[in-house]
Amino acid sequence: MNVFEYNNSVSKEKCHFIAANGFPPQAYNHIFKPISSCSIQSPLLRPLWKSKPAAILDSWMDFADDLVPYVDKFKPKIVAGHSIGAVIWLMYAIKHNYSFDKVIMIDPALFPKWLYRTYRLVHSIGLQSHFHPMIKLTLNRKTEFDSLEEIQENYSQKKIFSRIKKEVLNDYIRSVFKKTKNGFLLDYSPEWESIIYEKGMLEDRVIWDYMARLSITTEMIYLKGELSNICTDSITRRLASLCSHFYSYEIADTTHLLPFEKPENVSEIINLHLEK
Repeated sequence: MNVFEYNNSVSKEKCHFIAANGFPPQAYNHIFKPISSCSIQSPLLRPLWKSKPAAILDSWMDFADDLVPYVDKFKPKIVAGHSIGAVIWLMYAIKHNYSFDKVIMIDPALFPKWLYRTYRLVHSIGLQSHFHPMIKLTLNRKTEFDSLEEIQENYSQKKIFSRIKKEVLNDYIRSVFKKTKNGFLLDYSPEWESIIYEKGMLEDRVIWDYMARLSITTEMIYLKGELSNICTDSITRRLASLCSHFYSYEIADTTHLLPFEKPENVSEIINLHLEK
């Protein structure tokens, strides 16, 4: 089974975590390390499977279906996810009628219903790459470098990583690049990252139809970046209006990448809810 474990606790309690698109769970070490009440365990998405399956996807619901053997084996009750990771847990709960005790949503990739309707139309006529800027952008990523130092220099100049401390960025770089005889190769393929962007918003609107029902028995913990371009204030208000057991936090001066920009704040909030 494709599983990553971060055993930082003697506790048998586990928090099951799914990372964002393009990020291996190892990249989140800076939020895992301070968590003392649970061990962290991650089911890996297809791009990180050892078998290296081809980048083929119908929708994000495929990832939820991939979780069936994982959930059957480990029976998770406390789950967390960043971006797509949070959405996958919610989709699993809906499709497979499974109840979690707590769902920790870190800037979840949730959008207004009108955007889901628009994107399905755009996708049906094959214009998704013109609508979604990340589809083409990720395919143009440089995948090979001569050294870790070269990667560090290249990535530190990118605007998206400008708020991330050097040691946290290094964790990400070491998690996503693998050593080869010629240098370092990006292990999370741009083809997979791109198709994940492309196939989002096709089935995940179902979450809004079931969120109120899910939250009756499940504690929903929501963390958003103050400057996030994903979790807008309208998304926050909609979640608050639907969820019975809802805890909302906004991390100041952070974007969608808040776990990397202010990992200590994210860890503190997660710890607060894991220790309850």
